[in-house]
Order: sequence, then structure tokens, then C-alpha cells
Amino acid sequence: MGMPSPVHCRRVAWDAMEDCLDRLETGGGLLAGALAIAAHADPSVSPQRVESELAGITARIADRLVGDDPRAILAHAHAVLFDELGFAGDVEEYYDPRNSFVQRVLERRRGLPITLTLIYKLVLEALGLRVAGVNTPGHFVARVEAASGVRPMLVDPFAQGRVLSAAELVARVRAIAGGTFAVDPERLPIATHREWLLRMLRNLIGIHHARNEEIERAAMEELSRLVRGAP
Repeated sequence: MGMPSPVHCRRVAWDAMEDCLDRLETGGGLLAGALAIAAHADPSVSPQRVESELAGITARIADRLVGDDPRAILAHAHAVLFDELGFAGDVEEYYDPRNSFVQRVLERRRGLPITLTLIYKLVLEALGLRVAGVNTPGHFVARVEAASGVRPMLVDPFAQGRVLSAAELVARVRAIAGGTFAVDPERLPIATHREWLLRMLRNLIGIHHARNEEIERAAMEELSRLVRGAP
């Protein structure tokens, strides 16, 4: 028995999410899922335009590279993303729903930790690096495998690419989620792409509920059940 049809979620968003569920654990699947979430608020969102914008950022970085040294890739990527383009966390309107929509984050260059990390991941992986999302409560950062045999780096795109130690990340998590929250610095939780999208949806469910936007909240709950595969 399949999933029931949505009552509150726009059909364009529902269908886009359904279409990408079998490829979620690819980079393209993660982006498609994030854009499906955005399509409920903005049915005119163009995946092709978003992909083109991301490709343009990637090309801008690649044009500066003279080799494949991961440290040089990181340095140039950070210079373009954070110094020149100015991507940063939206500390003034943190709970603005636009901070959860990839195309709006690309336009405004402001967003939540999870959407900024998504853009960071897609750009750096197109340049040959491996990037994962660290799914700690209260804050979401990137883990970058810069070179074989070297400890992965923790990068905070919300803080304009600040590099964190595991201990610093754990301290931040405990400050947000409570001092007794158990996080092992040696075994930080890495998000699958399904978990990544579910966390984006939980953020929006909470935001819409706080804003008394109950139809929008219900739409995000429908998408969440679809991603989880729950009837």
C-alpha cells in the first residue's frame, strides 16, 4: 500500500520528493530533496537554475586551482564562498523560513547551518573533496576529508567557514542542548541524506508552528512522513 496523497503539501513538492527518494544518498538526490521541500513555498523554483548557480560557484573556484592539493582547494573555496560571496549564518532573522530553502540561501547568501552546509558540501564535492554533515543537536556542521591519513576537519559554514575542533563542537552542542547531553568527540553523528532532509523538515515544522502557520506546518509533516516512508 502506497503513501496517501497529500492534503496540505503542494503536489509539485510531493511529486518532486517522491521522484528523488530512490537516489537520496547521492549528491543530486540530496539537492533534489532539499528543492522539493522548497517547492512547497515556491512552486516556481527551478532545479536547473539552482544547479547552474552551484556550478558557477564551483567553476569560479576551479579557475584558481593549479593542482589537486586538498588544502589549496579548501583555501580557495573558503575565499570564494565566505570572503567574496559572503555566505554566512542569518543571525538577525534565524527563524525566517527562507533560511531553509536552498534557492533563497543562494540569493540572500544567508541561511541556517544545515542549508549552508548543504551548499558547502555540494560545491566542495564537485571539486573532488568528500564532505559529510555532522548531525549534532542544536548545530549542524561539515566534516571534510581533506587528505588520506589526515584527521577530517570540522568546518562551520554558519560561522563563515570557521574550523572547529571536536571538543569545540561538543562544547557548543552542550551549550545549546544542555550540559548533560552525551556527545563523543571521537564518534560524532554523521547524517545520512535521509536524516539531513528530515532535520530540515523538523526545523520548518518548528518554525511554522511558532509562527502559527499550521497549514504550512502540516505540509512539512506530510513531507516528513513521505521521506521516512511512514503512512
